[in-house]
Amino acid sequence: MKKVILILAFVALLVTVAGTAQAEMRMYSATITYAGLMTTAGDAIMIYAASTDGAWSDSKWFVATSQTKAILATALSAWSMGAPIILVLDSASLTDWSPCYGIFAAAIQ
Repeated sequence: MKKVILILAFVALLVTVAGTAQAEMRMYSATITYAGLMTTAGDAIMIYAASTDGAWSDSKWFVATSQTKAILATALSAWSMGAPIILVLDSASLTDWSPCYGIFAAAIQ
């Protein structure tokens, strides 16, 4: 009986963890309002971006913690030129300080 309860608890834990991992990465068009390093954590990039396709209202803060040099270089280049970008974000969370998983330069139209 103990083994059955332990197996059921393990399965319930797996279902719970797998259920929260159902988020989907999507690409969102935006323009950079600010980009820079977090002063408290040197390996994190802050990006303040406004959506150009209405995915979120106003501007939002996003944080990148991987591929930080490439993300910062792309963000600063786009910001200095006023060029649009494409952010790779978790579609389940488009709030302030959401993680940013990638950035691409978009064609200027």
